[in-house]
Amino acid sequence: MRVRILYTNGTKTIVPFWIRHDGKNVYCGNAGVDHHISYHESGKLHVKSKGDALHEKMCVPLAKLAGKYNILTSIFPNKQWQFDNAPGRMEYRNQESDTTLVIDARSIPADANLIVKIGVVEAGRLDALVPECAAHDEVGMTVKQILVSTTVNPWVYLMLYWGTEAEFNDSTWAKTYTS
Repeated sequence: MRVRILYTNGTKTIVPFWIRHDGKNVYCGNAGVDHHISYHESGKLHVKSKGDALHEKMCVPLAKLAGKYNILTSIFPNKQWQFDNAPGRMEYRNQESDTTLVIDARSIPADANLIVKIGVVEAGRLDALVPECAAHDEVGMTVKQILVSTTVNPWVYLMLYWGTEAEFNDSTWAKTYTS
């Protein structure tokens, strides 16, 4: 199963992240970059960069996953320079995918920050994602899109959040800790 996250401004579409779950192992990374994160069926998790395994740790084996496990969280601004400065290797060229999560920059405030979360969740346990859905509410960033691929076990999830500085300033956290 292959998932791509597409980020578009209507003129240009880039692939900031890809995910592959081959039924045993999960891999995710950035398009055209020679490193990725691997979560193996044994529970071994690491970053692979230029052939070297880095930051190795043991997690629960994928088949025994209970609840959810967040593999990657990335934050970036919704700015035009994301498209202007994107290297050619990130441009979307109709690569084969089983499913996609599309982020349309035109439908998001220009001053928003976006958070993308990629992880795995125990099959049948969408309830395990509820805390993840609310994770950034306190700071004014609410989940806007969720993609769950149920064709593999464990399921793969992607979540997109965004929020503006005004939403952050109106948040419970800001009112409590910045006053």
